[in-house]
Amino acid sequence: MARIRKRYGGLFYRSRSIVAIDGKTTGTIIRSGNVTWELDLSGDPKLAAAAEKLNKQKVIASGAYYQKKGVEVAERHIVKVKSLKAADDK
Repeated sequence: MARIRKRYGGLFYRSRSIVAIDGKTTGTIIRSGNVTWELDLSGDPKLAAAAEKLNKQKVIASGAYYQKKGVEVAERHIVKVKSLKAADDK
């Protein structure tokens, strides 16, 4: 599985209501235009705390991108997040 380290910017959503029938979702997404990535914040309580504060705001997420086969969605696009911060609108 190839991993690509990159920065992703867009509107951030953290919700327990983002679910999939097969239960295969991180529950956290970032959207930019037509593109949606799932964000994997697991294993870092500081990222989880930041995510709660940044919900529905523009953010920059940095991390490793990978694809994973899904059931409801044929191919899931996931970023294993290393950093998450508010985006500057400048």
